[in-house]
Amino acid sequence: MTPEPDALDPEGSATNTGVMTLRVPRFSSSLDPLIAEAKRKTRRRRVLVAAAAVLIAAATAGAFGLRSSGRAAIFCAQVPSGWQARSVQHFGRTDLVLTNFRFGKLADNDGLLDRHTVWPPNGTMIAVLNWKSSRSKQPQAASRLYVRRSQFVDDGNAPHPIFSRLIRYQAHDVLLWVEVQSSTAAALAAANRALAGIHTCNA
Repeated sequence: MTPEPDALDPEGSATNTGVMTLRVPRFSSSLDPLIAEAKRKTRRRRVLVAAAAVLIAAATAGAFGLRSSGRAAIFCAQVPSGWQARSVQHFGRTDLVLTNFRFGKLADNDGLLDRHTVWPPNGTMIAVLNWKSSRSKQPQAASRLYVRRSQFVDDGNAPHPIFSRLIRYQAHDVLLWVEVQSSTAAALAAANRALAGIHTCNA
């Protein structure tokens, strides 16, 4: 069958040389929650990395030029039943560490973030560092020590859900760490009972 004369040009090419329009299918809106979750995990990972850097800096204060508070107040605790507390010295700074099961390696990050420690259900560790960095701006003041589930970072980069925040508490800068085996309601309630008993005291 012979093509119509006007179907092809003399060179044998198509005569319709108009611009072609390519329609790209739009992704389903069902992917939006996945994208949002990925962004949240990225933000949480950044928070954890920053928090870990603060803890490492606190543990090596003398080497990095940060300083503990002059004549630092020592924190005491009214320990709830089933808990134990211990004071730990680091570069002239006294940390208060509490746990409701056992202490980790206190010489290493006050026992927190230790992947070798065996944790029971609802196990909790708390570290209160009387801390002051060289920066002049004071952290946000808090009338009480309290944690919420939404404040914990749990993205697999730490052994367990972790909370870290530098706050101003009872006229002192406090670097507060709370690590829980799982951020259940029972674990958070136990942590907050222990935090409620923490206060400054005379050395």
